[in-house]
Amino acid sequence: MASSIMGRLVTLQSLRDELEQLAAWDRVREAGDRRERERDRREQGRAPGVERVEIPWAGSWWLTAPQRRVVAVLLEALGSRSQDVDERVLSRAAGAPPGSKLRDVFAGVEGWDRLVLRGARAGAYRLAPPPEDGGEEDARIDPE
Repeated sequence: MASSIMGRLVTLQSLRDELEQLAAWDRVREAGDRRERERDRREQGRAPGVERVEIPWAGSWWLTAPQRRVVAVLLEALGSRSQDVDERVLSRAAGAPPGSKLRDVFAGVEGWDRLVLRGARAGAYRLAPPPEDGGEEDARIDPE
């Protein structure tokens, strides 16, 4: 009888151990699910038409179609002799009303002034250049 009781206690203890392991796995799975839900919530909170743009030397940016058009113009200018583009040209490319400022076009984009820099001329802007280590990668922006 004592061995029967001991056998049941061992069985109960092993069941408890298994339950604790399952509970631990559930906590790990729940944490992963929670992170995934938070990421989905952040991405779903973005306005329609906002897409991720990857510029190899400048990182990833979430931009609207008008903002992508501005970056596309600046990217094209980056390969030309004059990398500076007048703010009026960029505003027009974005479809913004005349007299709009580039800061208005990029409103809500945190750190956009690290991607789009003031040019050498007043009222002009340029794209942040790639590093001068010769590692320039090809970047193309689909403006739409």
